Amino acid sequence: MGQRITAKVVDWKTDKTLRDVMKTWKKLILVACVLTMLIPAFGCSEEGPMEKAGKQLDQAADDAADAAKKVFE
Repeated sequence: MGQRITAKVVDWKTDKTLRDVMKTWKKLILVACVLTMLIPAFGCSEEGPMEKAGKQLDQAADDAADAAKKVFE
């Protein structure tokens, strides 16, 4: 009949090459995760139009609160 296909079972604890590859992948994944976490911290330094509008609204609310305090003093 046909050829029999067999799979070689590799023990990662005893195979040094496979163990080194696994360590390298773990390091790469760790670095990728750390870089992914740092992207939002250094992502965008310019203020967009929505952020500027939000700051103007905050300032207007603070001014209204100050005016209300003066009225009720």
